[in-house]
Amino acid sequence: MGSGKSSLGRKLASKLGRDYLDLDEMIEEKTGRTISEIFSEKGEVYFRSVERELLSLINPEGEYVVSLGGGAPCSDENIHLIKSGGLSIYIKESEDVLFGRLRGKKKERPLIANLNDTDLRRFISETLSDRLKYYEQADFIYEKSKTGWAFFINQITNYIR
Repeated sequence: MGSGKSSLGRKLASKLGRDYLDLDEMIEEKTGRTISEIFSEKGEVYFRSVERELLSLINPEGEYVVSLGGGAPCSDENIHLIKSGGLSIYIKESEDVLFGRLRGKKKERPLIANLNDTDLRRFISETLSDRLKYYEQADFIYEKSKTGWAFFINQITNYIR
């Protein structure tokens, strides 16, 4: 959450000349609800079931770039779908950077909407810790603090071609 998945995904798709898919947008289209509405009306378990269903429908033979929500790879079934569908990228950001980005956008994010700053920092730390075993299975780990978007996108483009 807040790592820049959508921004990187769009830029990478454009550079590769491929279509871009955003799993959260697909979920909103399928359900006719925003992510926030889904969480408040149906809960996270329902959201994750729709997320898993749509992830399984993405054709691994397709030539597109897909941005996933931060929790999407966090089950054995989902990480298998992701790994068998193509290259996976983990955008690794520091807890401080994520806090700075998320602090002003809490209303847009149902999992953190009601957290104060202390609880938000704890949430970020605990969530990263819990999800790391899935994130680190990615084919590429990108640390923006070490290289810029353009450099990384060129690396991925050269690797794919």
